[in-house]
Amino acid sequence: MDTSALTFSNSTDLLEPAYRTWMGVVQKDIFLVINWVNREIYAETRAPEYTDIFAVEVRCNGREDAYKLPLRVDASRLRYWVEDEILPRIKPLIEAYKDVYYDPAEDHESRRFPGYEHTKIKFNEWMARAARPPRHSGGLMTADGWLDPGVPEVRADSTDGELKRLAEMIVAGAAIIDIIIDGGEDSVLDYLRDYRGFKALREARHAQRENIRVE
Repeated sequence: MDTSALTFSNSTDLLEPAYRTWMGVVQKDIFLVINWVNREIYAETRAPEYTDIFAVEVRCNGREDAYKLPLRVDASRLRYWVEDEILPRIKPLIEAYKDVYYDPAEDHESRRFPGYEHTKIKFNEWMARAARPPRHSGGLMTADGWLDPGVPEVRADSTDGELKRLAEMIVAGAAIIDIIIDGGEDSVLDYLRDYRGFKALREARHAQRENIRVE
């Protein structure tokens, strides 16, 4: 089985936003896909939908099986885990697999894995209930969610250049602890500009009140 497609540099490389709600960012689901015909294993992401975590998703007329992974799966260590934990378990299935048309609603696994039906069932159960892929402790955040209630470094007279450099530092700092800010530096910069405007308005109102007292 070729696992080269599971080579990732960062633990959060499979963290991708699907859409936003009033509660924050909703992350795409992550799947580990085994292609029995091409003998390769890869990961994919897609917009979340109802998926029974305890059921394998059989696709492409039985040529592929997809298994849902935890949302915080560590992409940088996923390949090593697959090679250590998955490959030994599916070795007999790789050799036994038959490329036949398969309808999961009607056919039994004996068509795909003759003589190894029980092995395939046990593997599916292990993936759903006992598998422990590596995880990170980060997640996806909006700029508001990560930066509220404000950024002390921002002044009412901060320049755009200063805010841009600060945005770069904030995004890089968050990434160190596996936090991905949706929209990246652009969304952080928008937040910092809005916060600069808030500070400028607050200082102007304070100055106005002081002038009234003096008068």
